[in-house]
Amino acid sequence: MKSVYGSTILESAGIFDLQKNEKDAKISYNEAKSLYPDFKVLILDMNKIEDRLKAIDIDPDLADMKDIYVILVEVPEEVT
Repeated sequence: MKSVYGSTILESAGIFDLQKNEKDAKISYNEAKSLYPDFKVLILDMNKIEDRLKAIDIDPDLADMKDIYVILVEVPEEVT
């Protein structure tokens, strides 16, 4: 899978979208849920350390980003 920045992602997850506010993040979340109904979709707040570490683990290019929301699509654990 490719990241939004073009780097190859080796995890069974990828970044669907980046948004500046929670309202737009929820819209992107709903879009991702409809496109990937069998996958786990999460909204990660890059100002929260746990969410930030999860996002960076999936895509290291996000390390310098703050004040944004990341929409993450993951393969459910029972599928991997």
